[in-house]
Amino acid sequence: MSKMEYMPVDCLQVPKVLFQMEKYKNLSNTAKILYSLFLDRLKFAVQNGWVDHNGDLFVIYPKSEMKKDLNTTRYGVDQAVQELVKIGKLVRIVQNDGKANHFYINDIYENEMEEESMMTLDRIMANMQMEEREIIMDKMVAASRDILGTIADMGYLDEYETPLTPMEERGYYDEEGNLDIDAVEADGYEFGMDLAFGVLSVYEGKPERVLEIHQEYIEAGAMAIKTNTFAANTISLKKDFSSVREIITQAWKLANQAIANQKVFVFADIGPIFTEDDSIDELYQIADLFLSLGANYFLLETAQDDSVFRLAGYIKQKHPDAFVITSFAVDQDGYTRKGIPLKKLAAQSKNWDIDAFGLNCMCGPSHLLQIVSELTVSKPLSVMPNSGYPLSVNGRTLFIDNETYFADKMVQMYQQGVKILGGCCGTTPNHIKTVAKYLQKTNISTEIPRITIKDETPQAESVKNPFAEKLNHNQKVIAVELDPPFDANYSHIQEAAPILKEAGADAITIADSPLARARASSFMMAAKIQREVGIPTIPHFTCRDQNMIGLKSILVGGNIESIHNVLVVTGDPVPADNRREIKGVFSTNSYHLIEYIQTLNQDIFQSNPYFIGGALNVNSKRFEFELKRALKKQEMGVRFFLTQPIYSEDAIENLKLAKQTLDVKILAGFMPIVSHRNAVFLNNEVAGIDIPEKIVAQMEGKESECVQQISLNYCMELVSKIGHDCDGYYLMTPLKKYQMIVELIKRIK
Repeated sequence: MSKMEYMPVDCLQVPKVLFQMEKYKNLSNTAKILYSLFLDRLKFAVQNGWVDHNGDLFVIYPKSEMKKDLNTTRYGVDQAVQELVKIGKLVRIVQNDGKANHFYINDIYENEMEEESMMTLDRIMANMQMEEREIIMDKMVAASRDILGTIADMGYLDEYETPLTPMEERGYYDEEGNLDIDAVEADGYEFGMDLAFGVLSVYEGKPERVLEIHQEYIEAGAMAIKTNTFAANTISLKKDFSSVREIITQAWKLANQAIANQKVFVFADIGPIFTEDDSIDELYQIADLFLSLGANYFLLETAQDDSVFRLAGYIKQKHPDAFVITSFAVDQDGYTRKGIPLKKLAAQSKNWDIDAFGLNCMCGPSHLLQIVSELTVSKPLSVMPNSGYPLSVNGRTLFIDNETYFADKMVQMYQQGVKILGGCCGTTPNHIKTVAKYLQKTNISTEIPRITIKDETPQAESVKNPFAEKLNHNQKVIAVELDPPFDANYSHIQEAAPILKEAGADAITIADSPLARARASSFMMAAKIQREVGIPTIPHFTCRDQNMIGLKSILVGGNIESIHNVLVVTGDPVPADNRREIKGVFSTNSYHLIEYIQTLNQDIFQSNPYFIGGALNVNSKRFEFELKRALKKQEMGVRFFLTQPIYSEDAIENLKLAKQTLDVKILAGFMPIVSHRNAVFLNNEVAGIDIPEKIVAQMEGKESECVQQISLNYCMELVSKIGHDCDGYYLMTPLKKYQMIVELIKRIK
């Protein structure tokens, strides 16, 4: 046929990717053709206006037509549709009140790109340490905030804007009610770091305004000023250190120019470097630079942990006569952002060569006054609260005018023994002026104080913990895991717990929504079992579902219920299919949570401290890394480990190595198999489990009861090989078959 004779035909386009990609190989050819027909039918959706309220196109395709087009049966049509929905995830069905279904067709190429990128990210993050994973998550959150800001700028979030505040009376809003940033920045200090930093940066801002601000505070009555270098580091400024050096040098010159010949102290201000990496080396560099410039007074402020003491020690070693204040930022409960109690840091301060122990930021004057009134410290106290708690207006952080209230609280702090008074975010020259006025009738020394407050640490009586006591006295213990219910029916636990106790179990462990499927609270179930059955419990505690507020709330509640033991784990991630609707919190990781609980033990749980456990994966293919993580957890406060189920010789060898390496108690994990199908499932779908093929083969074709006996016999074979390489046993109940665990306990005993 010649070109002239060629007659184009209406062709059905079938995406090549359906035949090329591994994930679609299980789709039948019928399903692949049906997907192509769906794509072709989208043109009718456009023509007929098949669009839902969200503006998304859908396809109407009666199954009778599918049957005709595919030349197959009704069953064949149903099978093909289900393949596209469940296997390929290429089609989504929405019921339409008895009318023809709406079919939403996913773009296979867009779908593949999105899924592949997420899979790639998942694979990469799965191999990361939690701390590294947090950095990535932080970047993702920051990107999300930028997107929300763009949406707000488009006008779609007007209903969420914070109402205007009394600040508009100051003339910082234009005729349309928008914040005039230029007007605010002209003041520099008025409304906190977010607005002022651009001005206060001598590198890109207005150095003459920095000089003016210093002078305004001095005229208001300040006896000391600090250099505008709180965030002068490579991370905050996103500059190299040569630029940071220039900023610090210029800031030092401006501060000293401001005091002229007045008797006003200039403090070299060094803030924290917010990074996961060890930033102490750069902080040493910054300190060296200030020392070279002639600094004699240092304010190390907004500290989060005891690393600031090392920085102080470094400065005092270089310059023994330097005056150094270490100042910590804590919340209303007296904890830093890293969960470290101020009382612990105050106690540590006596072991370091510092001249004053301070508080600044995060809290307003009222809360810092309360914290100060309960604080015992062996160093002079310095307190610099925020003026109050800020408002967010148009994405900016603003503080209210409260000079009189602020001054009144500062006087009360002075009466509590605080000798160095100042202000942090939101405090203006007017605040300082009012404080000075209120203190005029009091004899205030113009010298830097060097006094000592008596250190008194109360001792609390301890409460007995039978589970911990047995382990600590080298008695082998048995802990049995029961899964909490998906609903309010906990009859299987109610039935199993007393029988397990009678059989010889020393504790019941309760999982915390394993596989990220919502179950009854592990702590509430643990409290109920402990109260009703009288057996110690060990609730699992994950980082997945709570921020630090929620985590502390649960811990306090558990302590009230006399929960003594806790197993800290990161928690299974939310399944990929649910991540669009359900997000894991992971505001901390297992290391930091362990450390946090340990600090709470020393602070508020002294009479009933938590006996902290951790998870140990003896099935890990790279056990040397697992062992390193275990050592770190031990350092943070873990006192016992529960292992994953042991089925192999490799797992036993790893257990022996762990016992030789770790200085804590280890409970060897066992989970009996209930059926051949169960064994196949565990081997193929549960990560980290490797049941020997010979054992699986023995179970094939056997009745469930016979399989269970094979499994129990194999468990006892492994138990006999462990010998003295464990301190007890962690028995996981399979599929509510607690009678198997009862028999296993009897055999072990």
